[in-house]
Amino acid sequence: MKTAILTLFFCFTTVFAFSQTVRNETELRLGTGLGGTWLTFEAMNGFKFGLFSVSAGVGLHAFGYPSFDEYDFKNTTTRTLIPVFINLKSDLMRGEIVPFLSCAIGYSFNAGNGFSGYGAYINPEVGLSFEVIDNFSLNFSLGYGLQSTQEMNNYVSKERHYAGGITFRTGFSF
Repeated sequence: MKTAILTLFFCFTTVFAFSQTVRNETELRLGTGLGGTWLTFEAMNGFKFGLFSVSAGVGLHAFGYPSFDEYDFKNTTTRTLIPVFINLKSDLMRGEIVPFLSCAIGYSFNAGNGFSGYGAYINPEVGLSFEVIDNFSLNFSLGYGLQSTQEMNNYVSKERHYAGGITFRTGFSF
């Protein structure tokens, strides 16, 4: 246990020592596709190292996807999910208009079921960041969100499904 705590302390100390700036991003995302539809609010805080940044984030996903019950193919299942994730972002250049690549990788919890584990979450994106004033930017991106789910099948066994689709995101960072 001491080794794990000292390792974490060393990692955080190293990140703080070499980071150039602290970064905050707040975003609203709409996703839609064959596998589901969701509306998301996310907040991320992290560190920027030159053109790269690493952030930890948490969000609130209102998520709906088709329920493929053997008797009812038109039923929609809805969930409120809490994703916890790491976001890796790379600005492709410096300037007032900056193209970027970003990927959020994490795990979602079902807020409606005692915060039980729900499934893996991944969202790679490509976008543009527009600097409005010093250290404040508006962000727009297009990506693909994928959420794995694990549902009971006829109350006997669990089945894993994947719901994914195109995501449109807008937000700001400072």
